[in-house]
Amino acid sequence: MKKKYIWAIAGAVLLVIMVLMDQQKLKREEKPPLPNVIVGSQTIPTLYESYTWENGNKYQAKIDTTQPKRTLVEPFEDLVVTFPEEKHPTSYKIRVLEEGAFQRSYLPTETEEKTMKLPTYPGNMTFIVEAEWDKKRKASYIIPIQMEKKWSYQQWLNSIPEKYTLVMMGDEIYLPPHIAYHLTGIETISGDLENLQQQYPELNLTKLPAYFLFDQKSEAYRTNDSNEMIEHLSSFGSRYVHWLSQDPERLSVLIITNDQEQMDKVFEKIGQNPILAHLEGTSYPLELQRYYPEMPFDTIPVYCVFDDNDIIFHTQDIEELTELLETWKPS
Repeated sequence: MKKKYIWAIAGAVLLVIMVLMDQQKLKREEKPPLPNVIVGSQTIPTLYESYTWENGNKYQAKIDTTQPKRTLVEPFEDLVVTFPEEKHPTSYKIRVLEEGAFQRSYLPTETEEKTMKLPTYPGNMTFIVEAEWDKKRKASYIIPIQMEKKWSYQQWLNSIPEKYTLVMMGDEIYLPPHIAYHLTGIETISGDLENLQQQYPELNLTKLPAYFLFDQKSEAYRTNDSNEMIEHLSSFGSRYVHWLSQDPERLSVLIITNDQEQMDKVFEKIGQNPILAHLEGTSYPLELQRYYPEMPFDTIPVYCVFDDNDIIFHTQDIEELTELLETWKPS
């Protein structure tokens, strides 16, 4: 009888030990939750890059992040990242591992929002999601995608509303600042007409030079005359928009001088003034005078002051400029 009890107790102890071992194994094998990643209507497979989890469990991927299997996605979509509600991290952010396409599209390469706008530029892109639950539980994930190329001009489509990409084929033109302000990209494409027709069939090129504006969705404007392009872009807003302060309670200053040492001194003298929203220097007065004949660029140095609407003051005396900045009050 005693032997039966002994065996029963031993069996119970063994069972408890096995249960505890299984629990420890489960804890060792427990991983952070994988995020749900959506682009358009597609769910994008996500890989662990690294994590630190329960009981100090750590993992570091041994993969080449430039060579994973990529999901093909269409342009104009958003990358949306969410986590299971029951295991939602306290914070997470999305960043770009390969920034080439983002440098061309002028989109932010990091966000703490759950959505990131994708560029239209075709090619490979890799995103990293960095999530944190507490100081002991952190994880990063790899999201590899490939942007599909649907049109030959796709890389020029703009990602920012009311901004444009200017493409010049067979010629290059100087752009005054008020025009460049409306552009997030400028491309100069060389080649003869036949070659360019083959590269960009959707553009139906018939003559060079050719100048194109692209907005978010398609070609917005074209001409074979550089002056027509400049005139078209000039109609978008104030001629001084590049220099306006964009803030009704602050000013901006444009310094025009050929003397770099003098320019450096002015930057040092007024650069830290909190009233300044923007400070810019240029050593090309003749180019500015060509497009802004009404501006006082004939004698240099000259200092021009702008509020958020127009030019309000100009002087050749740095002390007068300093006094204005010290005494000016918003109207």
